[in-house]
Amino acid sequence: MKYKILLFLFLPNLFFAQDFQNKDSILTILPSLKGDKKAEALTMLAKYYQYIEQDSSKAITYANKAIAESQSNLQKGLSLYRKALVFRSWEDDINQLKNYDNALELLGNLNDSLKADVLYYKSRVYQRKGMYPEALTFGFEELALRKKLPSKEKLITSLQEIGFTYDRMGEYEKAIEWHKRSLEEALKFGNDEITGRSYGLIGIAYDELQDYDKALEYNFKAIDYFKKSESRYVRVWYSNIGNTFTKKGDLKNAEKYTLMALNSPGGNTSFVTKVNLGKIYLEQGRFVEAEETLQNVLQELLEKDNKRILSEAYYRLHELRKKQGNFKEALSYFEKYKQNEDEMLTELKMKQINEMSIQYETNEKEKALAQEKIKVAERELKIKSKNNLLIIALFAILSVGLLSWMFLSRQKFKNKQLQKEKELSEALLKIETNNRLQQQRLEISRDLHDNIGSQLTFIISSIDSLKMFINNTEDKVENKLTSISQFTRTTIQELRDTIWAMNKEEISIEDLKSRVSNFIEQAQASLNGINFEFQCDVKNDFLFNSKDGINIYRIVQEAINNAVKHANATEINVLVTETIENIEITIKDNGKGFSGINIDDGNGLKTMQNRAIEIEGYLHIDSTENGTIVHLKINK
Repeated sequence: MKYKILLFLFLPNLFFAQDFQNKDSILTILPSLKGDKKAEALTMLAKYYQYIEQDSSKAITYANKAIAESQSNLQKGLSLYRKALVFRSWEDDINQLKNYDNALELLGNLNDSLKADVLYYKSRVYQRKGMYPEALTFGFEELALRKKLPSKEKLITSLQEIGFTYDRMGEYEKAIEWHKRSLEEALKFGNDEITGRSYGLIGIAYDELQDYDKALEYNFKAIDYFKKSESRYVRVWYSNIGNTFTKKGDLKNAEKYTLMALNSPGGNTSFVTKVNLGKIYLEQGRFVEAEETLQNVLQELLEKDNKRILSEAYYRLHELRKKQGNFKEALSYFEKYKQNEDEMLTELKMKQINEMSIQYETNEKEKALAQEKIKVAERELKIKSKNNLLIIALFAILSVGLLSWMFLSRQKFKNKQLQKEKELSEALLKIETNNRLQQQRLEISRDLHDNIGSQLTFIISSIDSLKMFINNTEDKVENKLTSISQFTRTTIQELRDTIWAMNKEEISIEDLKSRVSNFIEQAQASLNGINFEFQCDVKNDFLFNSKDGINIYRIVQEAINNAVKHANATEINVLVTETIENIEITIKDNGKGFSGINIDDGNGLKTMQNRAIEIEGYLHIDSTENGTIVHLKINK
């Protein structure tokens, strides 16, 4: 088990300005204000109560008043954003996202800076929930706006957050790429603390890739910049450096920098760093110091009720007692560790259940509101019916023909109203069914990611560990383990592709373009001597269902894999075009081809053909000794 101090816990809050006016002054002038001016003052009071007096209930009250007083869409959007930030302090994701969405709908193109701030926090919600594709979607939207705005500090933060999301996804190479972009901007901007953060983030990603020398190189550069800016975050990277030295087995330096972290301003409050120090003493065989360090931090954790780090402390004490031969106490600490882990899991499940309950209650309220609207419509219909009867009575003397005409008009109107009510009820039922289906899809994709994904990762780690115990003479066994490990990594990638498709009801051309581009970038990075070209000339966006979308992606993926693995190609071109009736995808390579091989013989050709049939498309493969062309045609 390991714990690493992550940057997002310490990022300066760029979007919380503290230039509040005096509360009493605002309350004094408030009665004389009207419209947007009054809404602006109420928004400032909401901000004051949230951050100065930390009274979230009053903050919500004033935010609601600001929304009610707002006249312009811009002011109302700002008030909704302020309300969402109060829900953020409560970790109420449902209401937080609801208010962000309402704010974005109102803001439109009125204020790009405020819109970017909303997208930033919306991305953070999905990032914290582990919904990384969604977090990236809104992160990229924010970045596009930041590039047009003057604030370079917020632009750099946007780049860092995208990189950090890739880090959480386990895409460490991609994370390093984005963090280096942020570093380039930070060096031009000239802020030492921001530059230090970019260096430090790169160091964290290299640590995850087990490239410890590069991790130390970038982390030490981060320390240099933090010292220049006299940043309190220097302790964080001292701790990270100590953690990297521990992984390298350099316990002397691990102890040195971990103690430097604890002795830095504010460092003594870091439970993670204290537990890491106890672990270092334990691995050095200094059991007395390990005992004292771990027992002290254990008491602090019990007082603070910090369950996450408490598990780590229990586990280290279990290891200590086991090394001392005191197996009874070792078992006792292990049982405490398991109990704490179970309690955290229970709390997580309860939180998820609560979120689902809130979502259900919200849906029920919306349903009740729709039903109330139906009742209002019925009452209005009755009133209109009475008025029609009165009119008929007044003008009955004119003619029997006129009376008949009015009766038929009334009946026709009533039938239309009943038809509308029926259509509305059917629409509500359809929405409710779609919500349930979408929830099931999300639960299945999360189970695949959390359970099967983690088990496959464990298999890879176990195989890599076994290879360490194989002698040089056992090449066949090592090659077989390497093959199994590579197969498992491929399975994880296919699992990610499947989860990507399951999380979407529909997949657009842009989604496919992004997915294919990422696949080609990864292939280009891992294969030497092969030149890839990818071009998408489709101007109009088209939507496929998730099954058709993944089938199209798999055909492209299989064609590229065949060119790489079987055709020995050095040039691979992928072109997506459109005609009046079709979307056409062409994968062309200069390999040796596969002339004389039946489509049933392998290389995934039969599978590609079956996938084309499933999407009602047309697949043609033309292979010669000079190369292969795979042409897929999909009817719009």
